[in-house]
Amino acid sequence: MKDLKDLIAPYTIAKSLQEKDFDEKCFAHYHKTELVMMPVYDGSVFNTLAPLYQQVVNWLNEKHGLHITSGPTASYTWKWMIYDYKTFEHRALFQETLDEAIIEAIKLIE
Repeated sequence: MKDLKDLIAPYTIAKSLQEKDFDEKCFAHYHKTELVMMPVYDGSVFNTLAPLYQQVVNWLNEKHGLHITSGPTASYTWKWMIYDYKTFEHRALFQETLDEAIIEAIKLIE
């Protein structure tokens, strides 16, 4: 990560999310297509909410039962996967298991 802006979804994704009724509070917004690092709490014709990537992942999981992940493959490329959990009730465990994974990853840092 070179800049905090790298944590924010690009305009094309942000615009698509707004069209799908994404309405979470964000630390930034797009004025037309320009990223502005100032909180805005509702989208409009001139302001598009600019969520963090993690907000997008959480929103997809919590609101739509979709869990997305990406990771390395054996051939040193990256692959993404989408799990559709709309029919399962264990979505609430997402944050808990994420916390556990982060704690374990921190232990691996030398």
